[in-house]
Amino acid sequence: MSLLIVRAVKRGSTYVDLWPTNEPVLKAAFREVRVAILLRFGRIVVPPIVALLLFLLYYSVGGLEGFKLMFTYPQAFAWYTYMSCASVMMSIACILMFNLVGYIWMAEQSWHKLTPHQEHFYRELMKKLGKEPEARPRMLQLAQAINEACKTLKDKSFLNEV
Repeated sequence: MSLLIVRAVKRGSTYVDLWPTNEPVLKAAFREVRVAILLRFGRIVVPPIVALLLFLLYYSVGGLEGFKLMFTYPQAFAWYTYMSCASVMMSIACILMFNLVGYIWMAEQSWHKLTPHQEHFYRELMKKLGKEPEARPRMLQLAQAINEACKTLKDKSFLNEV
């Protein structure tokens, strides 16, 4: 089970990296782009927040000695110390779960079949790129094609067809 979650997070992470986030047309057309922006922001913001919360937890119990006393002599601490530790740990868990669920959602979205309009756009885009389109494309192949087209094609008029 945990291996499946790790694979889904890796697939979601690669899918997030495929979407170009600087094109306003794509932001309006695909919800995956908006989620990718948030997940990329989370990659930058979440680690310092978690580190700050862990430091707060470390400071509030009195360092390593405090943790040792907390588990060996539970009567030495007041109930609000335990409650503050529990609330910090729950905050860390919630913050990490938001990103985890986002990556799993993106992995799931990458497997979706294209709508007829999206499939037509995908085939036209692959013609412009000079490549052979997939027989049954999925959202992952569409994201790869859009990413490659944004990097290689000078004319961005293909985005207006989305």
